[in-house]
Parts: sequence; structure tokens; C-alpha cells
Amino acid sequence: MSNERVALNFPDSSMPLKDRLGWAKSVDQVARKQAERAACVQSSDFVRSELIPEMHAQQVPFIEQIGQIHAAHMRGNEHLIIHPSLLDDCLSLSQAHEINTFGGLIRSENGLPINLDIASASSGASYQDVPLLFQRFGEAMDFLFPSNNYNPIVTEKNIHNYLSVAQFLFNLIHPYVDANGRTSEDMLYVLWMRRPDLAHTMRFISSTGMRDDVDVASRSNLINIGALEYSKKVAVNLGISESPNLSDYRALLDKISVKISKDGKVLDPEELYLRAQTITLVQDLEALQVGEIEPNITFPLLAFYLGKSSETYQLANGQIIGPGLRLVDTTSS
Repeated sequence: MSNERVALNFPDSSMPLKDRLGWAKSVDQVARKQAERAACVQSSDFVRSELIPEMHAQQVPFIEQIGQIHAAHMRGNEHLIIHPSLLDDCLSLSQAHEINTFGGLIRSENGLPINLDIASASSGASYQDVPLLFQRFGEAMDFLFPSNNYNPIVTEKNIHNYLSVAQFLFNLIHPYVDANGRTSEDMLYVLWMRRPDLAHTMRFISSTGMRDDVDVASRSNLINIGALEYSKKVAVNLGISESPNLSDYRALLDKISVKISKDGKVLDPEELYLRAQTITLVQDLEALQVGEIEPNITFPLLAFYLGKSSETYQLANGQIIGPGLRLVDTTSS
């Protein structure tokens, strides 16, 4: 009965985005969650078994691959994927900017001029700085994982460290509206495909495409903890010595407001923070371009658990893909 209700009541993906988001606000959230799971599995299967191998074979530039991956997950699925807490904002955005899909849409001055909080732990980069940061991020990834060569800095012993830092920084920049968990995980496989000599180290955080897997949730929590630590690092750069006691990003903004008042300045605390965060991110990305990883308490754990994740990914049709995103022959076992 539940499945029948889902099939009958869910809007077609070709409907205008504002209508689909309006529907998502009023629909039964349990049924919506069921459909989200199915959509996640379908898009993850496509991205990992078809899209990434095809883009790799065609040597599609790294940044363009990330955009296509995000579009594959998001386009037509916004009403299922966007978190309930973001529905009102996204609905307003779609109406104000006449947006009919968020798939592959990067926040920018001319594209999607909004800022986003990442949970309560941090803030995504300023939309004004996202294009620059994304360019620097791509340059760092092309250095560590060049498309036509191997960088000897990345080895079997440290590849999980570099990939975990890449995923973490990607989520701090947060260039897309939602679906970042899916996109940032699949980004790892884009980079892994550039190191066929290390294909045996490939691990799947989500082994079935489901986003409510324990490993997925644990990694999200670790990234949020790391994001709060990153906020404290930015706070130190702003001269806020009490940063170790911060409970969340909003508490940091309160402290910045107090500091501004004491200094007799008239500044927007969030704008000041975002400016300092961009400077910090650029510095960390520049460090990555020479193979250096700036410390964060969660990086060792992210790398450790990535190494302990599944060695295979199971498609909805029962087929298995493994190292190098190749189908695994299970008939001979």
C-alpha cells in the first residue's frame, strides 16, 4: 500500500522546480524518504558504473566531472533530495532567480548568490568566493592526482589521507545546494581512477548508494566536527582567543560581534568571518599543492575509516563493482 501511494502521489521530475519543492513541503515525509532512497540508489549506480568511467575515458576536466556528477544526482530529484530545513530557502531561490534545477549549479555572483550554513558547525564559503576557491581546489587536485601522470607524493600509505582532506575541504567550500555528501564521495572515485596503480586501495563509503548507511552517517558527523574545528582556526586568525570554547558557528559569530563592538568598528560579523575563511582556505589549498596537509583533529579518523570502508559496491541489479569501478566476476567463486 505504501509503495502504491508513493507511485501515485509523487510529481513527475519534468514538473517546474517550484511546484516540486512546494509539493515536498506538504507531502508525507516518510513516503518522501522512501522515494529519496530509491533515487539515491539509482543515481549512485549510474554515476559509479557508467558516468565516472566514461568521463575518465574521455579525460573530462576534473571540475567539469564534479559538476556532471552533482547534476546526475540532483537534476529532477530536488524535491526528494533537498533537506527539509532548506526547502523554504530553495523554493524562494527557485522563484526569485527562475531556477528550474539545482543540478550542477555553482553558487556565485552571477549564478546562485546565496550563502549556506553547514549544519551548525561552519559556514560554506561566500558565494562571491566560491568560483575562486573551486578553481584553487581543482588546481590542488590536479597536482595531487594529475590526469596523465602519477604524483609520487601520493602513495599506498597516504592516499586515504589525501582523499579525506579533499572531501573535507570540498564540503567546506560547499559549492552546490545540497547533494554534497553524494557528490563529494563520488569525487573520491574520480581521483582514484587517476591512480590505477592504487586501485586496490579504493573503498566505498556507501556500499549500496544509500545515504543512511552507518558509515555515511559516521563520516558526516566527523566532517561536521572537523568543520567546527576549522571555524575555530578561522577565529584564531581573527584574533578571537576564546575560540576553543566555541560550541558552534553561530556562537563564533556572536564573539565576532562582541570583538567588533569593542574595536568600535561597523562591520557585518558574517562577512568578516567569510572573508577570513576564504583566506584560510586559499592558504590550505596552496599547501596541498606542494603535498602539505594542514592539521585537523578529524583527518586521521577520516582516513582510518575510509580505509575500513567496503571494498565493493553493490548495484541495485545485484552486480558488484570493485577496484577501478570494474564489474567483479562472482560466477567463478
